[in-house]
Amino acid sequence: MHTKRATIYDIATLANTSAATVSRVLNNKDYYVSAELQERVLRVAKELGYTPNLLGRNLKSNKSTDIGVIIPTITNPYYTMLVKGIEETASANHYDLFLCSVNRDAQKEKNFIESLIQKQVAGIILASIRGDHDFIEQYQQPGFHIVSMDQSISIPGDRITFNFYQGGYLAGRHLVELGHRHIAFVSAPIDARHSRREVLRGFRDALAKDQISLPKASIIEGVHEVETSTEVYEYKNGKYFAEKLLQSSPRPTAVFCINDMTALSVLHHLQWAGIQVPEEISLMGFDNIPLSEISYPSLTTIDQSAYQMGALACSTLLDKIKEPTLPSVDVSLEPTLITRSSTGNPPK
Repeated sequence: MHTKRATIYDIATLANTSAATVSRVLNNKDYYVSAELQERVLRVAKELGYTPNLLGRNLKSNKSTDIGVIIPTITNPYYTMLVKGIEETASANHYDLFLCSVNRDAQKEKNFIESLIQKQVAGIILASIRGDHDFIEQYQQPGFHIVSMDQSISIPGDRITFNFYQGGYLAGRHLVELGHRHIAFVSAPIDARHSRREVLRGFRDALAKDQISLPKASIIEGVHEVETSTEVYEYKNGKYFAEKLLQSSPRPTAVFCINDMTALSVLHHLQWAGIQVPEEISLMGFDNIPLSEISYPSLTTIDQSAYQMGALACSTLLDKIKEPTLPSVDVSLEPTLITRSSTGNPPK
């Protein structure tokens, strides 16, 4: 049976006051209302199960409380941590999220951006996989706010990014200082993202400091970056990388993976093949997702401050919504080496 939704007029009738007074009480307006009348209005509203009409309120005030968030995928827990930082910050400020996962599809990312703009969200937080963002410029006008995180975008604006070069450098120095000289780097398509190129550049420089080369044969790259409904991309990649590593001659004593999910898949498939980690091959990831701490052995990795990045991206957007004339923000978070059990000295 359909129950009619309670309105402020229903509350006003039962509380024996005006609809205007009910509105002031429910919206915490700075207008004097006696404590007794305020208590009566709130009690009646609760008894009727009153909920505010947010759509009507937003239309009336011409102000949206929705934020669009666009991420490459929901299968990698790194993005879960990013979104958690965004959601908790947004919720604390009474904003809601439209979460869009593009499944590693650059065209879908463009479609989502245009759709969110048409929905007149308060702003967009974007973790992009596209190389070209010029199409966004046609939408840049007063009242439109976009903050990029994780990856930089090619148009001016607010950015919360990460020092990927330094992350790669820390990983390389860790393995070199353990005594490794035959080292491999495994990654999804490197040229597809600026972050991957920067991680590899930092990693190469860290090895070069001790005159250690990283030949082309030691860089194992995935080919097709496609999300499917039947298999997690990084898991499939990890199986391919493990097979390639086992076929290498000489076999590397240490492997640095572009992210933790890939590293955990490589770990699983190496163990399945009877390889001991780290006794025979040391293994390292990048991200510091929660799973990296509970794997066996626990995974040495680079902490990318995902939660903090998401929270900072959201607070930056909210600041810009409140004060559109604020100068653009360009922040780069710094990496931290997290040493666990999956790396050790090379076998003798």
